[in-house]
Amino acid sequence: MPVFLALKLFPSSFLLLSFIIIAPVAGHCYSVFIKFRGGKGVAAGLGVFLAISPEAVLIALLIFSAILFSSRYVSLASITSAFFMPFIIFYTTKNIYIFGASFVIALLIIYKHSPNIKKLLNGSENRIKK
Repeated sequence: MPVFLALKLFPSSFLLLSFIIIAPVAGHCYSVFIKFRGGKGVAAGLGVFLAISPEAVLIALLIFSAILFSSRYVSLASITSAFFMPFIIFYTTKNIYIFGASFVIALLIIYKHSPNIKKLLNGSENRIKK
């Protein structure tokens, strides 16, 4: 909701908009209400990107689904989608500030998945059952 409102209130202030785009994901990952702990930012990122570019979300969901279907690893699908999202966002918005903000969000999501990356590399990550 904050990103949607910011898009309406500050449509041409891309630098301010960039910080507003990052804030919900960072707040989800490092919540002040639970001692700066939190989630991995995927759902919050999805909401942010849905406000910015529904087309980009659709493309990312296709990537997510393809990786999930082929590997059965939710974490790998999330990491891969996060990796590609800044490029998809740039393709759909053609805005370097929004690209920069989405790049920061992607780095944050991938960083928060570092325990999953270690498990993927050593073969101990859980898969979705068939």
